[in-house]
Amino acid sequence: MEKYFSRKNDLFLDIGNLHQEDVQYGYSTGRLAILEKSILDKNAYRELIIANNTEETLRLLENKHGFKTKNHNTQVSWEDILNKEFISVHDLIYGLAPVKEIFDIFFFQYSFHNLKVRLKEKLAGHKIDTPLFIIGPVLLEESSPVLREIIIKIEQVFYKERRFQDIDCILDEEYFNFLSRVADKYKIPVIESLIKTWIDLANIKLFFRFKTLQRDKNNLSRFLFSGGNFKQDFYINTYHLRTDVLKRETKNIFYADLFLTGIKCLENETSMDELEKSCDRFILQRFSETKHIVFGIEPMIRYLLHKENEMRMLRMIFVGKENSISNNEIEEKIAGYYV
Repeated sequence: MEKYFSRKNDLFLDIGNLHQEDVQYGYSTGRLAILEKSILDKNAYRELIIANNTEETLRLLENKHGFKTKNHNTQVSWEDILNKEFISVHDLIYGLAPVKEIFDIFFFQYSFHNLKVRLKEKLAGHKIDTPLFIIGPVLLEESSPVLREIIIKIEQVFYKERRFQDIDCILDEEYFNFLSRVADKYKIPVIESLIKTWIDLANIKLFFRFKTLQRDKNNLSRFLFSGGNFKQDFYINTYHLRTDVLKRETKNIFYADLFLTGIKCLENETSMDELEKSCDRFILQRFSETKHIVFGIEPMIRYLLHKENEMRMLRMIFVGKENSISNNEIEEKIAGYYV
């Protein structure tokens, strides 16, 4: 498998070896160490899940976990509460960051999500039931030639095959280009490796999504992202392997557990939700190993990733309660996100 690595001896987000001391982060690490103690744990989530209704869940968040759930004594919606909480995280990170542009890489995803939604609505000719995020750096001015070029490319592909998934793939490629430009500018090893890992995870999800849809190898090669730890040939040359052979060929690679999860989804003919959860958890687990680091960027990244995960899990709890999903089902849905 080494022939498929983009470079030999890649550290694959080995934080201990990638870490660089940076005293600029000493104050932020101390501040975030205190705030990290308030991040919800498994017991807190279980208590929120078994609450009788949404209102009781909100009271628990306010009284036990310090969330602001009222505006001038008027109860606001849980969506607004979560948005406000994450805006406060956004403002905290940018307020503490010695170099703010570096942290754009963590918020670009929300800008690109909004662009995806707007383009899909334009091409579909109607509103779609996907919420927009109210944070994220300004990507490009609407009059930007670069943005216009992206839109033309998307329209050409979409009108040919009319797959909304292709819009996601094209914009994801632009997203990774943005991230890579920031990484190239600052040359921080852990950031460079993180972006490579994000690209790998995106390619793994794309690989299994295409296999589920039974799209051919040529389509896969068109949309694979470059710049990861694995060369694109790795995915192309293993694409048509039987699941038992694929399992054997990938059992010793860094992402073996993720491939095994994807293979199980294929064999059981289930959705790729478990693979999505596993990919999200993968990054969190790597940064959970950085609690010994004081002078470095890693504690800020760890805090931000855990808060993103917290918002994701709370959203799933509230949606479940609004749709009268049983407590056990909600617990099952969020179980894959515990770290």
